[in-house]
Amino acid sequence: MKPIGYFVLYVSAGFVGFLLPELTEKGTAKRCVLPSLSELTSRREENATASETTTAAPKASAPRSGEFLERVPEEEVRLQLPHPFACDPFEHVIAISLEDDRGKPGREALVAEFEKAGIQNYYFFPAVDTEQDEQLKRELKLQDGLCDQIARCHSTLGRALSHRRVHEKIVYEGWTCAMIFEDHAKLAKNFSARLAEVASNHRPRDPTTLTIFAHIPCQETCWTTRRDSFPGFDVIQLGRCERPNSRTTPPADQSSVPILSSGWPGKCLHAYVASIHGAVLLSQANRPLTVPPEALLSHHPDPKRARPHVDRAPTHQSASYWYTEPALAWQSV
Repeated sequence: MKPIGYFVLYVSAGFVGFLLPELTEKGTAKRCVLPSLSELTSRREENATASETTTAAPKASAPRSGEFLERVPEEEVRLQLPHPFACDPFEHVIAISLEDDRGKPGREALVAEFEKAGIQNYYFFPAVDTEQDEQLKRELKLQDGLCDQIARCHSTLGRALSHRRVHEKIVYEGWTCAMIFEDHAKLAKNFSARLAEVASNHRPRDPTTLTIFAHIPCQETCWTTRRDSFPGFDVIQLGRCERPNSRTTPPADQSSVPILSSGWPGKCLHAYVASIHGAVLLSQANRPLTVPPEALLSHHPDPKRARPHVDRAPTHQSASYWYTEPALAWQSV
C-alpha cells in the first residue's frame, strides 16, 4: 500500500476512535428512538393544551345564581330521555322573565320571595318577546285563523312558547326534574321545608311502571296507601286556580305539610315542578303552538285543539298530574 493510503487509513481510524466513546456512553441521547404510544399521547395532550392556551377563545363560564340561562338553540332541541331515579326540586330552580327592564320589577319581587324561602340557587330564563321573537311568528303562521280563537293571542302563545323552551332545556340538559316559576309568583310560609317533605316521598314518573297503573282505579289518596308503588309524576302544580280569585289569594293554611292529590287544580302554571318525562310530554303536545300552557293539563273545550293523550281523570292516567293541598304558591295581582 502506498504511504498516502496508510495515512488516510490512520486518520480514519483515529476519527472513529474519537467518536466511539460518544456513541457508546451517550448512545441513548444520540440515537433516533421511536417514542412509545403513551409518550405520543402525552405530547398530543401537551400540544393541544398549548394550542388552546395561545389560540383558542376562552370558554364561557357557567352562569352564576341569579343570572339568565341560555335557551336551547332551535336546531339543537332533542328529546332523548334518561331514566329518572330521584327528583330534588331545588336542584334546578328556573324563573321565567323578560331579560330587559320590562322584567326587572318581577325579577326583583321574585328574588325577595326566594330569599324568604331560603332558595339560594336559581336561574332566570328569557321569556319570549312577543313583538320580536321570530320562532313565535313562524309557528303562528302555520295555523291560519288560530288567533281568531284565542284572547290576547300573541301574549298567550308567547307565554306558552316560554314554558315550552324551559321544558326543552330540561330535556336537553338531562335534568330529572326542575321547579319552574313565572316572575309574578308568591310563595307560602315555610315553602322550602314543606315542599322538601313532599318531594322526599315521591319520584318522577317511570313509563315502564306507569303502564301498570294505567287502568287501575285510584282515588286521590292512593299515593298514601300505595306509596311503595306510586307511579310518580309528570307535573306537580304548586298553586290553585279552580275558583274565582283563587290564583291571587294566599292559601288559608300556610303551615301544614301538603299532600299530593291526583288531578288538576285549574289553569295556572305560575309555580310547578316538571319531571323530565313531563317536560317531553308538554313540549311535544304544544308543537307547533296551539294552546296556552295550562290547557295542556286539561280537556280543552275545542275538540280540534284538545290533546287526546292528556287525561287528568285518576282512572285514566295517560299523564300523571298532581297538585299540592294546601297550595304552596299563588300569583301577585
